[in-house]
Amino acid sequence: MPADPILSLAVSIQASPGTYAVLLGSGISRAAQIPTGWGVTMELLGRLAAAAGVAGGDDEKLAWFTETYGEAPTYPAVLNAAAPTAPSRRILLEGFFEATEEDRQAGHKVPTAAHHSIAQLVRDGYVRVIVTTNFDRLMEQALRAAGVEPTVIHTPAQAKGMEPLHQHACVVIKVHGDYLDPWIKNTPQELASYDPAFEEVLERVFEDYGLVVSGWSSESDEALRVAITSARSRRYMVYWGAVGDLAPTAATLIEDRRAQVIQTAGADELFVPLRDKVLAVADMRIAPPMNPAVAAATLKRYLPDPLQRVRLQDLVQGEADRVARWVSGDAAAHLNEPWSVAKSLAQLARHEAVTANLRAMVAAGAYYGTDEQAELWMQAIRRVAQASDDLNDQRTNLTRYPALLVLYAAALGALAGQRHLTFGRIMRETTARFRDVEVSVMTRLRRTWVMSGDDQQAIPRYGMMQAPLSHRIADVLQQEMSPYLPDERDYVYHFDLLEYLHSVWLEHLHATQGHHTSAEPGCYVGRYVGRPHHPQEVLTHLAVRADNWLAASGLFPDIAAFNRARKPVDELIAKERRD
Repeated sequence: MPADPILSLAVSIQASPGTYAVLLGSGISRAAQIPTGWGVTMELLGRLAAAAGVAGGDDEKLAWFTETYGEAPTYPAVLNAAAPTAPSRRILLEGFFEATEEDRQAGHKVPTAAHHSIAQLVRDGYVRVIVTTNFDRLMEQALRAAGVEPTVIHTPAQAKGMEPLHQHACVVIKVHGDYLDPWIKNTPQELASYDPAFEEVLERVFEDYGLVVSGWSSESDEALRVAITSARSRRYMVYWGAVGDLAPTAATLIEDRRAQVIQTAGADELFVPLRDKVLAVADMRIAPPMNPAVAAATLKRYLPDPLQRVRLQDLVQGEADRVARWVSGDAAAHLNEPWSVAKSLAQLARHEAVTANLRAMVAAGAYYGTDEQAELWMQAIRRVAQASDDLNDQRTNLTRYPALLVLYAAALGALAGQRHLTFGRIMRETTARFRDVEVSVMTRLRRTWVMSGDDQQAIPRYGMMQAPLSHRIADVLQQEMSPYLPDERDYVYHFDLLEYLHSVWLEHLHATQGHHTSAEPGCYVGRYVGRPHHPQEVLTHLAVRADNWLAASGLFPDIAAFNRARKPVDELIAKERRD
C-alpha cells in the first residue's frame, strides 16, 4: 500500500480531470442522520402496527402487514398504506429526508463535509459522475450550493434518454431512485436487477471511469456488484474507502478489481483530505518557483477569502515546517565541527536566506490580516523557535536567529499596519516548548543570547556600532518591508520602536517573574545620541493619547507598568549619551 493512498488518488485525479467517478452508499447519508430505505420502511411499519394495536417485534409486524394488506411489506407497499395519496406521501417523507430548522441547527439532514468536498471537486472540473444508492437529495443540495446544477437520473426513462456521460458537466445517477419515486428499490429482490436502461448507463460508468467508493458495503446490492465486476476495461484504478472490516462481498469485489483500500473513519475523512490534496497538487503544478515576492503575493491572495482558510494555513505552516526542518538539520550537521567566527557568520547568512519566504509571508499577513489571524503568524514563530537547540553554546544559540528574524518580520508588519492588538499578541502571547516547559519566545530570543556581544563585534560593516546584530537585522529586513514602509526614515523609526518595545517588554516580563537582567541593547541605543527625539520620548507622547495604542495592544497592563519597565532601558540610553 502507498504511504498515503489519498495522495496517490489526488495526484491521479488532478492529472486527469473527469476520469474518476464517485460511488456513494448509505454510509455518507447516515453520517447526516438520514435513515436508509429499510429504516424508513420499518419506521412506517411500526407506526401502522401501533395504530392497529399490534404488539411484538419486527417479525410479528412484518407478518401482520402481509396478512392485513395481502402483499409483502416493501417500501412502496408500506408507504402507500401509510400515505395513500401523492401529497400525503410527500409530506410524510419530507419528515425523514428534509431538514427542519432544528435539524439544521443540530447539523442533521444537511450535506456533510464529504458532500461539500465532492461538490467542490465537481465545481473545479475534477469529478463529473456520481453514482449513489441513496434516496436523499444531500448530494444535489451540496452541488447547487457550490454553483453546480447537476443532471439527476433517478428513473429508467431518464436513464434511457440521457446524453453521453462526457457531455454532462455533472450527472448524479440515483440507481435506487429518489425518495419520492413510487418505484424505489429497497428489498433484496428489488436490488437483484436493474432496468436495462440503468444497466447500460452503469456499464458506461464502470467501463470508462476510475472509481472512488465510499459508504457502500455492497452486501445487499447484487445488481450493482454485477455491474462493477462485468466491466471489461480496467484502465483506471478503483479506490475503496473502508470503515473497519470489509464485508465478504466487498472483499471479493476489491480482489476482482484489484482496488486500493483506504481505511478511514468515514466519508468526511476520505473526501475532505482528498479535496485538499487535489487542490494542493494543482497549486504546486501551476505555482511559479517560490521567492519572497511570490510568497507574499500568494498569501495576500488567500488572506481575505474565508474559503481559502485551509490553503492559507497550509501555506504558512508548510513554509514554517520547511524552515524548522532546515534549522534542525543545519544545527546537527555542524554540531561537532570546531567553532569559529567565520563559521558563525556563514551560519547567519544561511539562516537569512532560508527564512526569506517565511518572513515575507508573516510580514504581509500581520500587515494586511485581521487580529483574528494573528494566531497563524504566532504559530509560525513558535514552530521555528522550537527547532532551535536549547544549549548555551555559540553554535546552537545561533539556531535561534531564524525565529528572531521571523518574529521581527511579523512584528514590524503589525506595527506598520497599525495592527496594535496583533502586535501585542505576537510579543506577549507567542510561546514555545523547550525541555517540556512552555516559555515566552521573547525570553529565548534576546539578541545577546542569539549571538554574544563579543561575537557581534566580528560582524562585517556593523562591528563598531552599538548592537551590531540589530543593525544587520535592520538591513536584512528593510527590503522586504519596503512595500509597507517605503520611506527609509519611517522604516528606521518603526524598527527602533520595535526593538525598544522588545527590550521594555523583556524588562516587564522578567520583573513580573522576579528575575533581574541587564537591559537589552538595540539600534535605538546609539542611533539617536545627540538628537532631540528618541523612541521612548515618542512613546511617552503616544501613551497619553486618548486612543492609547499601548493599551490597545495589551502589551502592558497600564501606563504605570510601561513606565516601570522602561526605566532600565532608558538608563542604558542615558549612559550611552553620557559616555
